Amino acid sequence: MKLLFITQKIDRDDDILGVYHEWTRQISKSFDRLSVICLYKGRNELPENVKILSLGKESLKVKNLKLKIPVRLKYVYNFFGYIWSTRSDYDVILVHMNPTYVLLGWPLWKAMRKNIYLWFAHPAWNWQVKLAYILSDKVITSVPEAFRKRGGKVYAIGQGVDTELFKNAEFNTGIKFGILYLGRISPSKNIHILIEALRKLKESGVLFRFYLVGNPPQMPGAAEYGRKIKGMITDYDMADASELRGAVPYGETVNWYNKSEVFVNLSPIGHFDKTVLEAMASGCITLASNDAYYNIFPQDLHGLLIFKQGDADDLARKLKKVLELPEDKKDEIRKRLRDVVVKNHSIYTLGERVLSIVS
Repeated sequence: MKLLFITQKIDRDDDILGVYHEWTRQISKSFDRLSVICLYKGRNELPENVKILSLGKESLKVKNLKLKIPVRLKYVYNFFGYIWSTRSDYDVILVHMNPTYVLLGWPLWKAMRKNIYLWFAHPAWNWQVKLAYILSDKVITSVPEAFRKRGGKVYAIGQGVDTELFKNAEFNTGIKFGILYLGRISPSKNIHILIEALRKLKESGVLFRFYLVGNPPQMPGAAEYGRKIKGMITDYDMADASELRGAVPYGETVNWYNKSEVFVNLSPIGHFDKTVLEAMASGCITLASNDAYYNIFPQDLHGLLIFKQGDADDLARKLKKVLELPEDKKDEIRKRLRDVVVKNHSIYTLGERVLSIVS
């Protein structure tokens, strides 16, 4: 079977989207041919049966607002050119996280009698997502909580985590009491709640080392939020206990997981961040407040690892309890969390899982 995969970026060095370079590699193993249409093409090393077609964002960098509309029209022109000129190179289409491509391509694809599959794992439920849901033959998501509709033509197949990259041969080699946040620094990630919890942890006499890894994305309010977070760390006299690092390439994030004992995710209900699973695979004891993790974490660990949404006091209590566990208990939890990812979310079975849905 031949697949057309449409995604945002193919660039193995990208700090956030680099994972989809590896997704492409693994998915290609389950298909005779894999064509990829992406908005941006960066450094890549992929098998011979993979063909990458860029819409051109890497070469069409525009700062003048007056030119943005013509450039977007150029992307659309390239998109239609690709899906028509390569029509014999694919049997089915998988659109990843951007329902707009379903809306654009649907009339032509249906005229060619090609099935359309949408991968979407996000709480958004605007008119574009709703219409793409209707027009798609099936919708694939990571976990049931990551898509607003359940059942019917919606299939949850797990995430794709590189469990060979994200691992830690010796769990207890990380810096003791190291606490990590890694990801985008934006208001939706609720990092300020973590900073408040760390202040309470500090006031209770617990020593720790805090790692903040990531940059604000280019979106309204993000840069201001980043400054707010840095200001809070300074105001709470935690600068000496904190290490602030900008975004790092995808392949280097494992080094930050490995040097940390605890990873904290504060994304709200409906969001499902892949960093949680990467941290679990890498040997971090992972705390989260999202209801999706009731179906991810072992049931007997819910009380320890899941804190109340937006509650800094509860997070501080859970952090203190986790950090003060005996080392053998920590290692037991780390092993169990990694086993969950290997069994249900490994990138090495992602292609098979996708093929089972689109066949």
